[in-house]
Amino acid sequence: MALSEREMSKLKSNSPKEDAPVKSVFSSLGVEVILFPLAIIVGALITRYLGPANKGIYSFILLIYGVFLPIVVVGNNGSTQYYLSNKQYQVKDILGSIFLMIFYFSILANVAIYCLWYMEWLGETGRLITKTQIICILFTVPPVIANLFFLRLLMGTAQFVLHNKILIIFQFVQAGLLLFFAFGINYDLTGIIIAILFAKYTYLIIQLRAILKHFPVQFNWNWEYVKKSHTYGAQLWIGEVVRTSNNRLDQLIIGFMLAPELLGFFSISVVVAELIQKAPKSVMHVFFNQITKSGEGRRKELFTRIHKLVFWITVLGGIFIIMFGYWLIILMYGKTFEYSYTILLYYIPGVIIYMSTRVLLVYFAGIGEPIKSAQVHIVGFLVGIPAYIILIKTRGVIGIAIGSTLIYLATNIYALWLYQVNTGNVSLNLYRMNKEDWQWVNNKYQEVFAKLKAKIGR
Repeated sequence: MALSEREMSKLKSNSPKEDAPVKSVFSSLGVEVILFPLAIIVGALITRYLGPANKGIYSFILLIYGVFLPIVVVGNNGSTQYYLSNKQYQVKDILGSIFLMIFYFSILANVAIYCLWYMEWLGETGRLITKTQIICILFTVPPVIANLFFLRLLMGTAQFVLHNKILIIFQFVQAGLLLFFAFGINYDLTGIIIAILFAKYTYLIIQLRAILKHFPVQFNWNWEYVKKSHTYGAQLWIGEVVRTSNNRLDQLIIGFMLAPELLGFFSISVVVAELIQKAPKSVMHVFFNQITKSGEGRRKELFTRIHKLVFWITVLGGIFIIMFGYWLIILMYGKTFEYSYTILLYYIPGVIIYMSTRVLLVYFAGIGEPIKSAQVHIVGFLVGIPAYIILIKTRGVIGIAIGSTLIYLATNIYALWLYQVNTGNVSLNLYRMNKEDWQWVNNKYQEVFAKLKAKIGR
């Protein structure tokens, strides 16, 4: 049952204090600064260890975790964040229901994955997955699904700093396990898959410990919440299916239709291109929570500021990658992967455009209209499918990169049109940094610097 205003006030003292928006953003940026070198070094070592073919299979397995499982949960992880962030429910009221959903979505996902593998319907790359490897994948599914829900639980309650602490521990544990199984045991691709299995269960244990420690909990089944979660989640799910398809459909098509080596090359170009998204993504969950709490005027102001800031950070990052991406790839992954740079040049324009679209999609979700996000992704899907079919025949893996950029462009144009219809606020001001914007950025910087100085002084 949703909480009344009086009940919410009574329980407020039992819940952890929400992190301030500025503190949350800079905490996320700090995590990126800490984890970025770790991810680059470990990713490069594991890629060199696996080589193009095994890297392609490994990337395909990660697609199962990152694309297929978010689709299977039917948007219910997004419902968790939505209902917690707008204060309709407390963690104690829905935690039992979340466990129930994790249980039955895990069963559903495992049955589907095993059947697809057994029937050899996972394409050219998927059929190279061995029996031992598929068993490891199936055991990894439950903690991955749990991670999806618990991440949104922490985001919905604005526990960004707590989440970031958990993430740092997890990433270091995962890095240690990957390096141990690769260079200590030398168990080839299977060892890497087992390392991910152990890492995901470690992540789950850390998340559970944090939740039980910081929140008052009960394990009742809240059927009213489950119903609401499925209803709102179904709206999110339409967009989630097409969004994840649009974002990773290119790699799925390569995995199904082309040699594993080409997926290995393409996956590296994606990793390098998406480096420019690291800093902008730090503000997205905070932006979502602020949008859900704000009035219409404040929402427009927030959106305009965040959009132009994210856009220009991404553009500058894109220019850097175009200029120095070849040497980054050679340095990190070796000469074997130099073809990834050619793919990168066709792919990165779309990545730059996508971050503008991402802000628009977060805005639509934050105002309680996820169906608009679904419409945006459907447009991209309708553009992408024929583009991929035509271009893969004529240009191969390069055609897939071009198709991805076309998808990102189409979705951005349509999302801007929807925002114009909704607010009438589309103009060059969405891109033009003015004096007030620079002052706003400076004020946020001074605010954080003053807090850091005060902490250091203590």
